[in-house]
Amino acid sequence: MNYELNDIDDDSGRDIQNGLMERNRRRIDVTKISLTYDMNEPETMSKILNLIEPEFFEVDFHDLKKNERCTKQFYAGPKSFEYLCIDRLWIKGFKVNLVER
Repeated sequence: MNYELNDIDDDSGRDIQNGLMERNRRRIDVTKISLTYDMNEPETMSKILNLIEPEFFEVDFHDLKKNERCTKQFYAGPKSFEYLCIDRLWIKGFKVNLVER
């Protein structure tokens, strides 16, 4: 698992007069959790994929900034699958990013 805090910016650009970058920050510290699963059980992978299928879902995790457990709404980003053929089983694992709503 990888934990990131990201800022969400609107259109930004450079101030032509002074050459400095202007920032139009909309939200700070939006949580992104990157998950990697190594597994060879299609049933387990199917369960996880069904859990993250809704448009938004709740995730309970330890918020490092607040140093406490919390529950927030997330959505699943693109899912990446790794296939490896062993004994006619093709699934090895997958990766997915969960992004705070």
